[in-house]
Amino acid sequence: MLVARNHHSRLGYFDLVMTDRNCRVLIEVRERNNLVYGSAADSVWETKVRPLAVTAERFRQQHQNISSIP
Repeated sequence: MLVARNHHSRLGYFDLVMTDRNCRVLIEVRERNNLVYGSAADSVWETKVRPLAVTAERFRQQHQNISSIP
């Protein structure tokens, strides 16, 4: 179930926030049209992952109860 789109924080951004049973799933959409520079997964570096982890944790703290999320 879709919970939010384009969730922003000071440190990061998620394209989609969804629920799957009792789990929240925060999704960063990546696309590459040409594999010369690697896959979409290759474009996510450690400098990108750390802010996303902080953003995910803050989202979790702010939305403890899935049913309270609009």
